[in-house]
Amino acid sequence: MAVNGINKSGFDSIQDTIQAFGNGDFIVVLDSMDRENEGDLIIAAEAMTTEKMAFMVRHSRFVRHPVNVRYELPVTLRFDCSGLICAPLPQTLAQKLELPQMVKANADPNRTAYTISIDASDSSITTGISAHNRALTCRTLAAPDVSASSFRRPGHIFPLRASDGGIKERKGHTEAAVEFCRLAGTAPVGVISELVEDGNEVAGRAERLGGGMMRRDACLKFGRKWGLKNNGSMDYDGMDGLEDVGPRVTVRQALRDRADFTLENIDLSFANSLRRTLLAEVPTMAIDLVEVQVNTSSLADEFIAHRLGLIPLNSKNVDDVAYTRDCDYCEQYCEHCSITLDLHARCTGDEIMKVYARDLVVAEPRPNEWVGTPVITDAQGLGSVICKLRQNQEIRMKCIAKKGIAKEHAKWAPTSAVGFEYDPHNKLRHVDYWYEEDPEKEWPKSANAAWEEAPQDGEAFDYFAQPSKYYFDVESVGNLEPDAVVLQGIKVLQQKLAAVIQEFSGDDRNGDVDGFGGPRSPDGMHGGDYGMDQGYTTPFGMTGGQTMYGGGTTPFGATPYG
Repeated sequence: MAVNGINKSGFDSIQDTIQAFGNGDFIVVLDSMDRENEGDLIIAAEAMTTEKMAFMVRHSRFVRHPVNVRYELPVTLRFDCSGLICAPLPQTLAQKLELPQMVKANADPNRTAYTISIDASDSSITTGISAHNRALTCRTLAAPDVSASSFRRPGHIFPLRASDGGIKERKGHTEAAVEFCRLAGTAPVGVISELVEDGNEVAGRAERLGGGMMRRDACLKFGRKWGLKNNGSMDYDGMDGLEDVGPRVTVRQALRDRADFTLENIDLSFANSLRRTLLAEVPTMAIDLVEVQVNTSSLADEFIAHRLGLIPLNSKNVDDVAYTRDCDYCEQYCEHCSITLDLHARCTGDEIMKVYARDLVVAEPRPNEWVGTPVITDAQGLGSVICKLRQNQEIRMKCIAKKGIAKEHAKWAPTSAVGFEYDPHNKLRHVDYWYEEDPEKEWPKSANAAWEEAPQDGEAFDYFAQPSKYYFDVESVGNLEPDAVVLQGIKVLQQKLAAVIQEFSGDDRNGDVDGFGGPRSPDGMHGGDYGMDQGYTTPFGMTGGQTMYGGGTTPFGATPYG
């Protein structure tokens, strides 16, 4: 029985150890007492830093009380890592990175599968042996876009090929490191080094006495000294049977407009439902109605109106905006269910004047400080081009942005693309590839194949196998950050499930399922109403004139063309 996460043997629980490992901490792992009975310092490769590498290579701060040896000199016994840094990784990743076995005939008693050594090919790498250089090499191994060209050979990091069967097949530190990566949801590359006792330092002599491998009690003491979780060999058998509870998300890359992540412990129907929801049912803001007051440009009213509709608008906290169909304050639009943007520009110079998304002015009030603002990502801060004006041409328009979903119109789409893949090796045979000569060359594996074990030659087909790991690559158009798109997609699925539960339970307190606030079009669009509104209006009798800013200006001041 464990007390405060530590059982009576002095080892931490496997759950606490996994959590620490996932947080980027070192852990101490012992193998079987009837095997090597040695301890390794293990960490996820993606969490390796220069400082942690320096600690791993040699920290030399753990000191025992001085003892006397045969020379009758005061000596000190220190605990250190061996200094040999290895990087366990799956067989498939080793193949992808073109890391062959170090020797053809492996004579190691425990069959440790060393590959040729490597250094990162980054321009900052010098000799490859420094803490900075070795830490960078380890992190490069765990990078999502790593390739064979990312390394030079030989080097100072020693990759180890983990057995395909994991710790079920081979109970070694190599397999344990990869298993901890899997359970903690990190990239499947670890960094390990054996713990050793440096022995007795002999004063005045360039030698040490009594060194050797650090065993059980010494490893436990080492871990407690540095606040590290200790995991013993008695937990190995429990690791392969430890199942994650609920869905597991592993973020592999997070950028301003893109999120690359994996989902595990869910079925195909849920994963596909999430994909479809991200594409078409996450609510955003977009210009839905354009009141054309003046348009003397060469472009038709309809053309400009459609261009305005495709300009992405910030949709942060879009839930603060009501759907027009649910608004109790108006029939068409108001401050509670819409955002008003004004566009007014007139060219008075000889040169052609461009009107940009930045020229849209958001009117107040609005539900929050973000929603409805045009998304501008270019370095010049201009945004999309709306139209071009020649001398004396003018546009003046009132734009009404509403909340909607891409299922009704693409202008409400939160994503430009959603990459989705499962079973990259096609073990399940869900895809029948057509090829002319060689399917391996004509249908190359995606980068996701490195995250799963490849099928073995002659391996029997499993008719009962089901996919359990799914690879998503979400690219936002800019109106929502990619993580917000995913969270909103999950929220929509929850709302739909709540509606189903309500329907089956007979709970009609809200009258219909719309009481759950699920995604819908801004104006209902039922009974053929969709499409009746052209999306723009042209009041009769409107005349031209100077802009509200005076002369050929936009809200940002005079244009370069006068």
